[in-house]
Amino acid sequence: MWNAIGKFTHSSVEALKSLVFPACCSFCSHPTSSSADGLCFQCHESLTWEANQPACPSCGIPIKNREISIDCPECAVRSFRFDRLIRLGNYKGSIRNSVIRIKNFGEYPLARSLGRLLADQVRDTFSGQLLPDFVVPMPSHWRKRLVRGHNSPESLAKEIAFLANIPLLLDVLICQRQPHKQALLSSAERHQNLKGTFRLRANYDLIGAHILLVDDIITTGATANEATRVLKDAKVGVVSVAVLGRASNYDLLDLQRSDSEDKEQRVTS
Repeated sequence: MWNAIGKFTHSSVEALKSLVFPACCSFCSHPTSSSADGLCFQCHESLTWEANQPACPSCGIPIKNREISIDCPECAVRSFRFDRLIRLGNYKGSIRNSVIRIKNFGEYPLARSLGRLLADQVRDTFSGQLLPDFVVPMPSHWRKRLVRGHNSPESLAKEIAFLANIPLLLDVLICQRQPHKQALLSSAERHQNLKGTFRLRANYDLIGAHILLVDDIITTGATANEATRVLKDAKVGVVSVAVLGRASNYDLLDLQRSDSEDKEQRVTS
């Protein structure tokens, strides 16, 4: 009942806002007719096109046949602890632009729009199946959160949990230390760098649960692997991962460069 009341209140507030403030696309800022995801038609098409392209269900990279993960070249050389990856698209173009804006500049309206699109992907993926038991955002270390003022995976997770009607656990997974930058590290160095990064908060019974772990971007999968290891050590049954962008190591260099540029802007502003 309370969930129904919450959705009714949310819809009423959104309707009132649309009357007071003319709707603008959260991606391009151009005036647009009111839409469920806050995007104009062109931006919606740009951001969702890749979501319909075949991708490996295990790791998310593009493949010729989405049903045959055995043909995936990434899965042939890497081992993933998580059971499934759901992504909006590859980390390029509009999705890359969105991730950078959400991560570095905290554009909450855009995060909400992308969270809604990702929620659609989650519901489509589990159509005819049981949904995950809980949504868990990838945690950020408190120092990073203090600098940025937000944690973008948390914004995405809130939208997914609300729209898919899945309970949200914000504080079950904790980032207890800040790892070094991953971009220039080898695969083995990444795994070593992440050891001891996450822990579970006590008094949570997750035995046999299906967790949907939400992040903004995934590259080699080392961070998601380490978080999954911690969850499965606590007897979690299944871990699915949902992200906006599936990136390569080369793509992450661009993201690291954008981080540096953002820091320079903050110093000079």
